Amino acid sequence: PVASTLGKCGNPVASTLGKCGNPVASTLGNPATPSTSSSTMQYAASSPNLFNHSRDSQSDDLMTSSVGVVQEKSSHSITTATVENGDLLERRCVRCSKSFYMYQSGQYYSKESCTYHWGKLRTDLQQYGDIYQTYHCCGAQAIKVRNKGCSTAKMHVWSGFPINGGIFGPLDGFIKTRTMKGACKEVRYTVYGLDCEMCYTTIGLELTKVTVVGLDGKLVYETLVRPENEIIDYNTRFSGITGKDYLVVRASKSLKEVQQDINGFISADSILIGHGLENDLRALKVIHDHVIDTSLVFPHFYGLPYRRSLRSLARSYLKREIQGNVWGHDSYEDARASIELMLWKVRKDMEKSQQAHDILTQQPAHHHQQATDHRHI
Repeated sequence: PVASTLGKCGNPVASTLGKCGNPVASTLGNPATPSTSSSTMQYAASSPNLFNHSRDSQSDDLMTSSVGVVQEKSSHSITTATVENGDLLERRCVRCSKSFYMYQSGQYYSKESCTYHWGKLRTDLQQYGDIYQTYHCCGAQAIKVRNKGCSTAKMHVWSGFPINGGIFGPLDGFIKTRTMKGACKEVRYTVYGLDCEMCYTTIGLELTKVTVVGLDGKLVYETLVRPENEIIDYNTRFSGITGKDYLVVRASKSLKEVQQDINGFISADSILIGHGLENDLRALKVIHDHVIDTSLVFPHFYGLPYRRSLRSLARSYLKREIQGNVWGHDSYEDARASIELMLWKVRKDMEKSQQAHDILTQQPAHHHQQATDHRHI
């Protein structure tokens, strides 16, 4: 029944989020990089024959117990026959790229530890065209370590997106920024820097902190956000958020409250500047049209899908080190760096434009002087 209702032709999600007419790509802040959507959803279903046919009463108790006990059963018991039902969903770990399974309720089928490299894989071209790949986190060569990582987490985590790309629909909870028609230009046409921090929950990435800065670099809005689902990993290495932050700072808000606050001072005519803004806007569940993404303004040497990190851009153009704290990134620092990068870009473009204008205005005067000298001769 799943295949008949979510097939290639009758998939309501694919028809609205497919290759043609994808509204997400045009409204989530990355118009230059259209997101690819899967025509079908991949499901892994449970089966009454997941385990051995002959089971005693003790093994039956193990199956009906909590997930913490079910982990004793190997995940290799899942076969292709389980695809026909819909009780289990296949997920792909964003850290180690291994597949794991979850119930539709959000509970893990088995709790397996995750061994991974938290740093990016750096590719360098060596002499004679050889490719040399190393991990930024530990410096290990990719060809030597392969499935061995330098960090370990208690459980696998996933992004919340389909394995084959795209985004799950329908887009419940999304809002669109409103036009402030009665407001003056200073209020309508504003520029803000935006950065969000996320954590991993049972449904994927969820918002934990949002920071908005003005064009002058001053803080405009910042708050902690309470995820709606169970937190699996705070992603502290990158988000800088820990469980203690919610105990110390009790003034956290829900996602709906944050959306109402943002709609109060960010209009549809405002310009949002950030790095990888499609991720921030997805986490905020905000649809906004006027965006500037520094990862696209300052492209990678190899082009898409490669992107330079914000830390690399700040070091190259601002001559400043950011994200150097071992306890995680600072969202205020990242949002301000995005603003300063675009101000630097605008100043450089204006200088080049002025130089070109000066050259063009000097050429007619130079030719006129040459013509006058020729007549005198």
